[in-house]
Amino acid sequence: MARGVSRVLAFDTSSPVLGVGLSGGGGALVRTERVVRGSERRLLPLATELLDEAGLGVHQLDGIAVAAGPGAFTGLRVGLATACGLAQALELPVWPAMSLWPRAIRAGLGGALLVMLDARKSRVYAAGWQDDVLLHPPQDVAPEVAIGWFEGSFRATGEGALVYSARVVEAGGGG
Repeated sequence: MARGVSRVLAFDTSSPVLGVGLSGGGGALVRTERVVRGSERRLLPLATELLDEAGLGVHQLDGIAVAAGPGAFTGLRVGLATACGLAQALELPVWPAMSLWPRAIRAGLGGALLVMLDARKSRVYAAGWQDDVLLHPPQDVAPEVAIGWFEGSFRATGEGALVYSARVVEAGGGG
């Protein structure tokens, strides 16, 4: 990775899909892994893999980004505690980020986009975009409420969109 751009290590432990990313030098490396339990055991090994692949050490980082919610409380604590512990030891800044944002970026902003995480108990953590404008900030709602934010066709992504895919399709949503 070329120098001149901030080198940021990022953690997302907000859902059963553990995500670790490394950005800088005009590129990004990402690893995701489905982890039902024990994300704390996989987080640092995945980060080490990315740093090794990029040829970087932790002392070459400029900061750490971490998903700060919405999401599973236990998972968020793991990510935040790990990020804060590393940042304190390395004297780096920590940047909190909305956990739904990377999923929106990965899906591609443009048109109507609904991002949902499964919050269990017939609830989702959801946010809605129109093009690159966040129209519906993150909320803990029933899936029907989030799906009802859009009139006409929309795209839906995230683990919650998979869980409630029949309802999404019925309302005019697609992947």
